[in-house]
Amino acid sequence: ATGGEKTGRDAAIGAALGAGVGYYMERQARQLEQQMAGTGVTVTPNANGNIDLVMPGSITFSFDDATLNNSFKPTLDKLASTMNEYNQNTITIAGHTDSKGTDAYNTKLSRDRAYAVANYLSARGVASNRINVVAYGESRPVADNNSDYGRQQNRRVELTVNAPNSVR
Repeated sequence: ATGGEKTGRDAAIGAALGAGVGYYMERQARQLEQQMAGTGVTVTPNANGNIDLVMPGSITFSFDDATLNNSFKPTLDKLASTMNEYNQNTITIAGHTDSKGTDAYNTKLSRDRAYAVANYLSARGVASNRINVVAYGESRPVADNNSDYGRQQNRRVELTVNAPNSVR
C-alpha cells in the first residue's frame, strides 16, 4: 500500500513470473513421475515449489559401496534427459547413510555416493555448475537405525530439482 505507483505493476509481474515457474515445475514433475514409474525412485513436488526425488540405496548402490549399480544407469539416463530439457533448474544431490560405521566414514560414503550420481549426470550432459552436492552421512535418518529395514531406508540419495528464479 505504501510502495508507490509501481507497486501494482511489480506485483503483477512477480505473479506472472511465479505462475510461469509453477507451470514449468509442474510439467517437469509430471514428466519425472512418468519416467521414474516402476524404478523405485519416488518423485514428490514439495511445498517450496521444488521437486524431490528419493533414490533408495538398495537400487542405486551395493551395501557399503559408492559405485552405481549398472541396472540403475538407465533410470539416471532418463533423469539426465529431463534435466537437459528443463535446463533452468539447479539440482542438489544429497547423500545419506545408515548409522553403521563411524560418523566420518559415513559422511565420506554419503559424499562419494552423491558425487557418483552427480558425475554420472554431468557425463550425460547436465552442466556441472547446475549441480550442488551435500553429504549428510547418518545425520538425517528417515527410519529407525535399529532394524535392517530402517537402515535400508536411511541408505539413499535424495535429489532436489530446485525451481528457477524465473523461466524465460
